[in-house]
Amino acid sequence: MRKIGGGGFGEIYEGLDLLTKEQVALKVESARQPKQVLKMEVAVLKKLQ
Repeated sequence: MRKIGGGGFGEIYEGLDLLTKEQVALKVESARQPKQVLKMEVAVLKKLQ
């Protein structure tokens, strides 16, 4: 995997879906992040899909 970005909430890596062979972006969140912030981010990402 190759790091392609990052910020205050985590790091973004380029990866490969082993089933579909598609390129994907993986976000690794900080374990110190409050759970409520992560839940809000998940809700936003679901709406964007």
